[in-house]
Amino acid sequence: MTNKRFNLETFNHYFKNFQEKLASEIFNVSIDSDIKEEYDQYILISKIPNSSKNLLNLKFFNNILTLRGEKYDHLEKEKVPIFEQFTFNNVDVHNIYAEYSNGILEVRLPKLTPGKNVVQSIDVH
Repeated sequence: MTNKRFNLETFNHYFKNFQEKLASEIFNVSIDSDIKEEYDQYILISKIPNSSKNLLNLKFFNNILTLRGEKYDHLEKEKVPIFEQFTFNNVDVHNIYAEYSNGILEVRLPKLTPGKNVVQSIDVH
């Protein structure tokens, strides 16, 4: 039986990977959300208590609404990251409206043409 020396560099490498995986899977707080589809819009309602509108960041790109932010964890007495993504089709990107009040984030995503399929002509070059 051979006695291998402890390699601190290898240990640190594996421990760092473990920390990153743990942080992304456990400490990233999921959000209690509900999506309603109406005739002319989608409505996303997310419960995000213990946060503020200054701690929330919303982006819409390629039919994906990305919500990043932080909320205060009273048990741990620190801010914890939040992250969620939602997919929506046929959205009028220029008229998306979001409001955060009393721990509730409401995002209204109007549809481009209510009740009709969008047809886009494509030139062949």
